[in-house]
Amino acid sequence: MRYILIISIYILCINEMTAQIQYKNENYKYFNEIGAGIGVAIFHDNSTQINLEAAEFIEPNIGIRTGIISYSEMSHSKWGFKVPVLLAFRTSNTKLDYDYDYDYENQHRILPHITSDLMYSLLFNLPMRFEFNIGPAIGYLHPNKENKELNTEEKRKREDYFLNTRLLVTLDANVKASFVIKQVNIGISGGVSLLATRNYKYYAIDDFADEKDGKIARWMGNISFNASYRF
Repeated sequence: MRYILIISIYILCINEMTAQIQYKNENYKYFNEIGAGIGVAIFHDNSTQINLEAAEFIEPNIGIRTGIISYSEMSHSKWGFKVPVLLAFRTSNTKLDYDYDYDYENQHRILPHITSDLMYSLLFNLPMRFEFNIGPAIGYLHPNKENKELNTEEKRKREDYFLNTRLLVTLDANVKASFVIKQVNIGISGGVSLLATRNYKYYAIDDFADEKDGKIARWMGNISFNASYRF
């Protein structure tokens, strides 16, 4: 009985020491994240994109990211949204290394002092973190008035993309780079989406190779500025 008690106390002490070491490491402190962003959905007719997102990391660098992404006025769809479920991989906090660039003949920096000092402070003193995420999303696109009212011949005269399917299913892949200020992340992200549901079709007087369906858009991109809070 005495040996069992000693072993139990020893295991508890080891676990407590490990937990304290992990907690001191920035990568083990915060496993949850909420945030928002604004940017552009890049397509034939670009649209404003607003992101609300949340993430939970099962491991320090591996987790699940979800939320809602909304669109407005994109290629004859009045509005739309989608809900992604993404597998996320993030790096540890890191700082960039940089050597100052001097003009040795005149003994001063080539860049003006204020500009260079600000750049160095932002880029080379604040920790950075990178994230890659990939996964499916499902949503809905609502047609605008023209998309509803114009018939096929009238759409061909416009020679433009029109909404073809309201159900939106995509496969998304994104990259995010963020500056870390304690529990706040501020950064930029960009990515691409494969449109799996044939959402946009190009109408023209002279149709493309497939006379029945015209040209179906398969890809769209995005770029946005984001802020998030870790807890």
